[in-house]
Amino acid sequence: ADAFAAVVGRYQRSMTRVARTWVRTEHAAEEVVQDVWLAVIRGLHRFEGRSSFKTWLFRIVVNRATSRALRDRRQVPFS
Repeated sequence: ADAFAAVVGRYQRSMTRVARTWVRTEHAAEEVVQDVWLAVIRGLHRFEGRSSFKTWLFRIVVNRATSRALRDRRQVPFS
């Protein structure tokens, strides 16, 4: 738990900043990052070490953020 907290503390702000370049709001960027952390926990066993952990992590951020941005563009606001 301490190791995970250290990793989150180290990368959380940078991940949110990267996600924010793709999505429209800060709230959406925070949701993307939250989804990424869940994906990392579930998929850590698939990390092969062919790249650095940071590269792997930020690739997930970009993939999730672009998917979210595309989904948000297809939705019409109710108001």
